[in-house]
Amino acid sequence: MKVLKPLEKIYHFVTGVKNLLYETNVVQQTKLNSKVLSVGNLSFGGVGKTPCVIYLGEIFQNEMKTVIVCKSYKASIKQAARVDLSVPQAAHIYGDEACLIQSQLQTCEVWSGPIKLETAQASLNSAPQLIIVDDGFSHRQLARDFDLVLVDASKGLAGDYFRESWSNLKRAHAVILTKTNLSDTNKVKDLKNKMETDFPHLSGKIFSSSVQIELSVEIQKPLFVFCALAKPDDFVLQLREMGYNVVQTQFFPDHHMYSAADEKEVLDVYRGLQNQYSDLCLVTTEKDAIKLSPSLKSTVRTPKHFMTMQPEERKVLVEEIRKTF
Repeated sequence: MKVLKPLEKIYHFVTGVKNLLYETNVVQQTKLNSKVLSVGNLSFGGVGKTPCVIYLGEIFQNEMKTVIVCKSYKASIKQAARVDLSVPQAAHIYGDEACLIQSQLQTCEVWSGPIKLETAQASLNSAPQLIIVDDGFSHRQLARDFDLVLVDASKGLAGDYFRESWSNLKRAHAVILTKTNLSDTNKVKDLKNKMETDFPHLSGKIFSSSVQIELSVEIQKPLFVFCALAKPDDFVLQLREMGYNVVQTQFFPDHHMYSAADEKEVLDVYRGLQNQYSDLCLVTTEKDAIKLSPSLKSTVRTPKHFMTMQPEERKVLVEEIRKTF
């Protein structure tokens, strides 16, 4: 993202104008009958939005009719649709994140489409009481009742705020500092203190979360890791910090849809490495696995990736959200 730094001021100017138009009601937001909870961030991906959406979905799906709205990024659908995992190559049709969320939240309906407002409006056909919008902070067309913003604590104050300027945290109702288990304690404390100083309304509403990985592979086994994430190094770093020996990596662009040629390339590298590491394990993420062909999917090991919070912090966050219902 350092390559994009020279463009940051220009980008922030453009988004600042857009935000001003909404804040002064020159451009009107669309209010829905259902309650809307937005989960977003200041940077371009890799902060942990999908695990957070799943986390919140698990909480609210048993309390009320809950729908998740996602953008069909790099997917083939041209208009809003409810995700149907029984359709062949569903991830290529609806998008990887939408399909991953649906696979984890079977009680919720997940809707995917190219325009979040239209997708949220289409989901009203299911009469939801709550709509959780994945990556909704920058999507100003849709009015929301609660803006939850995630900030990657592992990057500290030097984090990437290219997409939205730091000042836009003034719109947040609450913040979750993610990946605190991958960050220095003082770095997390400094980040939280700056937020509370710059945005007094967030005092008592800045929460911490950890990202956890569970992989049923013996620690001593060598791993070949491939994935298509915004921040793949974070995934590899956590595996290594757990004690795994990652001997090879192969990265694709975020949300990449694997072709037959891509899969062959991965398998060729894997088989070549097996000459050197006979007990080599091929590993990818849940978001990647959902896009793979059945033959390759049967070969890979997929760690469970999820967000956790301390019970007391979770309770306070949920109470803050419920106040808007």
